[in-house]
This record gives sequence, structure tokens and C-alpha cells, in this order.
Amino acid sequence: MTSTRGRAFACRFLPVVCDGGRLGRDDIEGDDVTLRLFGVNGDAHEVWVEAPDGTLAVPAVTINRGREVVLTFTAEQAGHYRLKCGNHAPTMEADILSI
Repeated sequence: MTSTRGRAFACRFLPVVCDGGRLGRDDIEGDDVTLRLFGVNGDAHEVWVEAPDGTLAVPAVTINRGREVVLTFTAEQAGHYRLKCGNHAPTMEADILSI
């Protein structure tokens, strides 16, 4: 939890694991991942998803308070994808594991 000007912000993400076609699913290159994010605290959150090689899997979008944003990408690489918030780094970050 971080505190900014007397307000507290908490971030909690549940684990996300996608198999990228490696666990008996040879018919696909990678899993499609859909993230539904809802802005609760803070006026805005600029978020993006980085692929394991550091490239952008999802370009930056802004989530405003009271709004939902849906992010979709294909997990084509094995490794850790990172959902990051530029406004609240480094505490607001999620790990998405593609195996």
C-alpha cells in the first residue's frame, strides 16, 4: 500500500497463468489473455503490459475512476508478462506467467 497526499492506494491482483499451448494444446500458438481492470481508487491509472522480452504486449491506456478497461493480448512467449501502472510504480504491478 502506498500513500499519496493523505490517501491510501492498495493494489491486489490474483495470479494469472496461461500455458501458451505447451500443456497438451498443440493446436494453438499461445493463449489469448483478457484482463478486465476497474478503476476504484485514484483519479487515473496509466497501465500497460510488457512481454517477457521487454516489448509492449499492450500499449498504455488510462483507467479512470469508476470505469472498466478490457485489455487483450496473445501470450506468444513463455515467461513473465508484467502489468504495470505508471502512476503508482513500483507497488502497482502484476505478474502474468505464461508457461
